[in-house]
Amino acid sequence: MITNKGLEFLKEHGLVEEKKPVVDYEQNLELFHMLKEVRAKTAAKFNQQPFLICPDETIREIISRKPDTKFTLMGIPGFTERMYNKIGEDILKTIEEFSLLYGNDGKRVNKENALASELEPVLKMVKEGYSMQEIAKLTKTAEAITAMQIETIIEFVTDVDFSKVVDSKLKTAIAPYYKRGIREMKELKKLLNDAYSFPELRIALALLKVSV
Repeated sequence: MITNKGLEFLKEHGLVEEKKPVVDYEQNLELFHMLKEVRAKTAAKFNQQPFLICPDETIREIISRKPDTKFTLMGIPGFTERMYNKIGEDILKTIEEFSLLYGNDGKRVNKENALASELEPVLKMVKEGYSMQEIAKLTKTAEAITAMQIETIIEFVTDVDFSKVVDSKLKTAIAPYYKRGIREMKELKKLLNDAYSFPELRIALALLKVSV
């Protein structure tokens, strides 16, 4: 039986092929926006430029490797102890919560996992009429992650009023584009003159999807 250390040696010398999970490009892009949002909040907290907190090229490498511990995160080239002290734990939390909604094969997790206990507080707040921004603030979670959690709830729970989650005008604004097949968030954001965020667009698209 080959030990983990032996397997790593074989991989380093190209003697075995490392199997990499299939990851959708749009999901990588979404995680990139999520991590940039976390970085922006950290930069504001420390009154520094975002690139000093964590450069874009390092974020891209983080997305590629998706570290789940401090050890694996610190193993990414360019990621320093100083960076970890400022943003490391938030990065790991963001990746962990992202992974709750997408498996390693790049597909949505099943219904049972999607509606696990970690989403119950979010569902409760949706029922109580909180907006996405309020839920994110109360749960101390990035808006991008909160939007993905709400999207999952929308897909599987039909007897809930989602009208307070995002501005009702947004759903009306993107409906014509949705009917024409324009459903890529980046394009919609541009068409709406950047009036709405990616998390807001994600939720509005999910609501349109279930209403068709």
